[in-house]
Amino acid sequence: MKLAAPIPLIAAFLMGLSYVIDISFGSFRGILLTITWVSCGVLYVSYFFKNSGRPDLQNAAIHGAILATVASLIFEIVFWIAGSVQSDNWGISIMGIVFYVIQSAMIGALGAMAGFAYMTEKTGSTIV
Repeated sequence: MKLAAPIPLIAAFLMGLSYVIDISFGSFRGILLTITWVSCGVLYVSYFFKNSGRPDLQNAAIHGAILATVASLIFEIVFWIAGSVQSDNWGISIMGIVFYVIQSAMIGALGAMAGFAYMTEKTGSTIV
């Protein structure tokens, strides 16, 4: 987990920080964030297969969802701070963050399940 976590977490931090230096990804921001959330699950499963064997599918999905949730929270906090500093408005939408975190957790779990299916097929092991 220690090698799988930093990549999407750093990517989420940089995506949130990009707002400070006025880099706008426009409609590509959603695509880039979706790729980041999917990579959370895929990187977790890939790391687990290489170092510890084969995880259970439920374990992979849960940990992929947790990693995507943490990356989502990092993005939201950095994006909120950057936007608040620029606009001098410190309001926050709690329900918006809750729905965004749920969305990213589901995407991370799907990424982990897809990575699990790929790695299972690649290694030739069967699902018991």
